[in-house]
Amino acid sequence: MPEEFALSLTEIEAVVERTGLPRNWHPYEILSAGHTMTEHRRAMAEAWAALRERGLASGEKLDPDVEDTIRAWTKPDVLIVMYADQFLKGQPRVFYRATIAGGLGVFSAAKDPGVLFRQVKADRLVDSVIGSLPDYRPVPLRELTVVTGGPAPEPADDDPLPGLIVDPGPSRSRRDDDSRAFSQWPMHRAGVLDLSVRTTAGGTLAHQGTGLFFDSEGGRFAVFNTPTGNGQTRRRLIPTNGSHLRNWLLNTIEEARR
Repeated sequence: MPEEFALSLTEIEAVVERTGLPRNWHPYEILSAGHTMTEHRRAMAEAWAALRERGLASGEKLDPDVEDTIRAWTKPDVLIVMYADQFLKGQPRVFYRATIAGGLGVFSAAKDPGVLFRQVKADRLVDSVIGSLPDYRPVPLRELTVVTGGPAPEPADDDPLPGLIVDPGPSRSRRDDDSRAFSQWPMHRAGVLDLSVRTTAGGTLAHQGTGLFFDSEGGRFAVFNTPTGNGQTRRRLIPTNGSHLRNWLLNTIEEARR
C-alpha cells in the first residue's frame, strides 16, 4: 500500500474528522471547509469520495498505511518543523513537517494544492529533512561565537539580516566586523528548524530548540543560540554544508529521549 501519497487540505480535514485524530498540523494552515454546516458536510463527503477513488480509503475506512501515516503525523513523539523564505525570483516559501511516532517516520512537504506525505524509517527522518535542502558549500569563513546580552539596538537600515546580530556595546568592534562578514553575499534563502520531543510516555511535546540556516552566493552557515543562564545568550555562527544541522537534530533528539 502507499508509502507516498498526496492529500488536499480538505482531504486532510476529512481524514482527521473521520478518525478522531487531533487537528495538529503546524506549520500548515488548514481552515475548516465550508461556511455553513451543510457546506462543510458536503465538502467532507466529496473529499472522502475522492479518497476512495484513489484507493486511499475503502468504504468508511482509511487504508491502514494512510491511517498510520496521518496518526504519526498528528500525534508525534518527535516533531521537526522547517520553513524557509527564498529570495531567488520565482521561488516560493517552503514548509516541511517531519515526525516520528510508534517507530514510523513521516516526512511531509507543501505541494499545491495540499501536502505530500512520505513514510520513512524513523532513524532516517533527519536525513530526509536535511536532504530536502539544496546543496551548498560552507561559507569561506571561520566559526564565530558571540555572547550577547541586554536590550538589542534598533537594526541599521542597511542590515541584510535584521535581528541576527546583537551588539550590546556602543562601538563597532572586530567581533562585529566578523559577524557582518557572514552576511556579505546576496542572500538566497533563510530558514528555521524547530525541534520538539515527547520526553515521557503520555506527556506533551517539549520544545528542544531552534536552529537557523542561511544560504547565499557565498555558501551556507548555521546559527545556534544557547542561553548561558545569566541573562546572556551564546550565539554560534557556523559555516556548514548542512552537516551541523543534521548533527544538532540527531544529538538533541537522542539526549531528550534518554
